[in-house]
Amino acid sequence: MKKFKFQLIPFSAILIIGILFATCKQDKDDNGNNSGDMQSVNLQGLVKDASGNPLGGVNVVTGSLSVTTDSDGKFTFSKVGVVNKRAVIQFEKGGYFTLTRSNVKESDMFIDAVLYRYGNSDISSQTTFSATSEKTLEVSNMKVALPASSLVKADGSAYTGTVTANMLYLDPNNENFTDMMPGGDLLALNATGSEVILISYGMTNVVLTDSDGKPLQLKSGSAAETTFPIPGGMKNTPATIPLWHFDDDKGIWTESGVATKEGDVYVGTVSHFSWCNLDYPARQVTIKVTVKAPPCPTCDTVPVPWVKVTISEQGPGGIIGDPGPGKQTGRTGPDGEVDVPIPGGGGVWVWVTCKDYDYGDDFPCEPENPISVPPGGPGVSIPITVNLPPPGGGGGGGGEGGGVFINGVRWATSNLDEGGEFAKNPEDFGAFYQWGRHTDGHESRTSNEIEVEEAISTLDANGQVPFGDPAYGKFITGYFSSNDWRTPHDDALWNAGTEKKPKKTVNDPCPKGWRLPTKSEMESLIEYDGGYITQNGVNGRIFGHHPNFIFLPAAGDREFRVESEDWSGYYWSSSTNNDASYYASYLWFGPDKLWSGDWIRRHGLSVRCVCE
Repeated sequence: MKKFKFQLIPFSAILIIGILFATCKQDKDDNGNNSGDMQSVNLQGLVKDASGNPLGGVNVVTGSLSVTTDSDGKFTFSKVGVVNKRAVIQFEKGGYFTLTRSNVKESDMFIDAVLYRYGNSDISSQTTFSATSEKTLEVSNMKVALPASSLVKADGSAYTGTVTANMLYLDPNNENFTDMMPGGDLLALNATGSEVILISYGMTNVVLTDSDGKPLQLKSGSAAETTFPIPGGMKNTPATIPLWHFDDDKGIWTESGVATKEGDVYVGTVSHFSWCNLDYPARQVTIKVTVKAPPCPTCDTVPVPWVKVTISEQGPGGIIGDPGPGKQTGRTGPDGEVDVPIPGGGGVWVWVTCKDYDYGDDFPCEPENPISVPPGGPGVSIPITVNLPPPGGGGGGGGEGGGVFINGVRWATSNLDEGGEFAKNPEDFGAFYQWGRHTDGHESRTSNEIEVEEAISTLDANGQVPFGDPAYGKFITGYFSSNDWRTPHDDALWNAGTEKKPKKTVNDPCPKGWRLPTKSEMESLIEYDGGYITQNGVNGRIFGHHPNFIFLPAAGDREFRVESEDWSGYYWSSSTNNDASYYASYLWFGPDKLWSGDWIRRHGLSVRCVCE
């Protein structure tokens, strides 16, 4: 399989200042989409906002095709628009800056994109002004000066009304820089038509619209002056730097001019609004990364697909986690491999961040020693393997990032305890949660009970027992007819999605990154039943095959009192029974039996979380 190539991100060893303006008018097909040769592909993608939240409702266009991201920000294509061997994808959503991503087309691709919302922030501004007046736009010392009476409509006619300007400035130290920038790998064609790699030290995107929201451009003969601050960490500041613009239709940068250094800033001009950069070209070196990890502590290593790899310039004192202003990322393909183009010369680190490998913490899981990068040139490449530890480090608890894969699902290795924390050991019984309740203390095996005549009907905004209510933090019992601790029933307390596409809710007591399993996920354990055993003096049932297995202790259940402890196990799912509204689905086992069924929601059962 061909290596999966992905996005270039800046290095400070070579000076580059990038400018990003609103896209120019693009060539379209009869349906209004970007033109391009449609080729087969297995393309997956994820769109987020600048806070890291999945962004649904984004229109994603490639060639003659378009899709909309789902509520999780995901999208797929089986064909992609290709221009000169490059896949080109555009992302649009009302109220956000439009983004174009591109890369060398491969059979398997994963595209990350971050869209930024219009408005005023530390990196963006929104303002209005008269088109007949001069105006200087500014964000974080990045300036764009517009002459008076210099704007025209799409048909070329002069515009004299009110202009709305949205401006975005990306410092290369911005943590989202790599996924917010246009293109992806910064591949470019210089003035002679040769391919080079560019490195950006800052970008700005200026979107100008008229009173009807339609785009405006500079008229022929006019130019806007741009002033770029020199970002922290820039090591090389030559007197002049080539000017480049981004071709949105072809997904590549093209050399188009020169910019000049004046004191501690760079000043240049643009004659039209399009993707532009002030970049110093470099010769390319390809880092050929293979990521491997064992799925369990005693397993052989296997390729890790779709994980993000970071290549970073060594920081002060050679400290990982404190890199210079430049870094580069890419996602591995199905074979666990990724080719990342970088500028030749200098030294870099190659590592995987734990939050990108099911650990949750933002530090390198397994940093490699610095590697020396030779001068670039055709065919120059460096192979390197990143060996990761087992997910979760192979710990005995179910802790954050831990777990074992069984039948395609990653299961925590211990029960959920009170307070939404994992129990320390696989044999620990953990807490008893009434179906749909969050952590409020009721789940403790020794919590006080409160007997009520009718189910709780006074609920908070999340459908839970409100703080201050006599039942808050207590295990609710009684002989009320609904057989649910609350009324009315709510089937979505632990799953806001569907059985096939579950979505964690605020009421789900599992830790961050984990959720309640669905009924089908719980039932998937049955075919991997390993029998009823005694482990470290505790009875329970084992599921999976060595070394990928989990132990479910026979923790019993709770109604008016704890029953069947150390004899049978009762485990909730997030699913409910459509035929009987007071039932929810669960897994039960004893010494000789194992089944999936339904149980009364006011009972307290064990919880074994799965990875989101």
